[in-house]
Amino acid sequence: MTMIFMALTLVAVVVYWLNLHGPLWVDYASLFAIGFLIYGPIMMIGLHSLDLVPKKAAGTAAGLTGLFGYVFGSAIAGTGVGWIADRVRPYILLRVGAALLIVMAYPFYIALAGRSLPPTLLIVSAC
Repeated sequence: MTMIFMALTLVAVVVYWLNLHGPLWVDYASLFAIGFLIYGPIMMIGLHSLDLVPKKAAGTAAGLTGLFGYVFGSAIAGTGVGWIADRVRPYILLRVGAALLIVMAYPFYIALAGRSLPPTLLIVSAC
């Protein structure tokens, strides 16, 4: 079920991405769909945790799921970003991130455009 939600989210993202000069309601509809469909897997996590425990422990299971989701999700992510910001120079992080994004986007460009960029252009744009 989660894979269905993510596949539909991908469809909505592609529609939003490809609607450059189209009607504005398509943008609104795809943004609504993205927000709606991302909530599905999050709800499934809580629902699955409630299915695994007896009826008397449902509140505890929901609370612990939320607690660990917050502790391991938000708190550690915030701490990690703070650690990186304190120890890594911003321009190095920006360059490495830009280079990674270019390398990761290259196969998609080839697939969508039907042609390839010269490798020297790829290397120059990453530096």
